[in-house]
Order: sequence, then C-alpha cells, then structure tokens
Amino acid sequence: MKLLELWQPVLPVTPA
Repeated sequence: MKLLELWQPVLPVTPA
C-alpha cells in the first residue's frame, strides 16, 4: 500500500 511509503518518511519503523 502506498500508505506505508508515507509512513516511512514520517516514522523510521512502521507499526506492523
């Protein structure tokens, strides 16, 4: 999902 790509710049670790 593109949402994950947005999270990467915001948070170094995505809440899986």
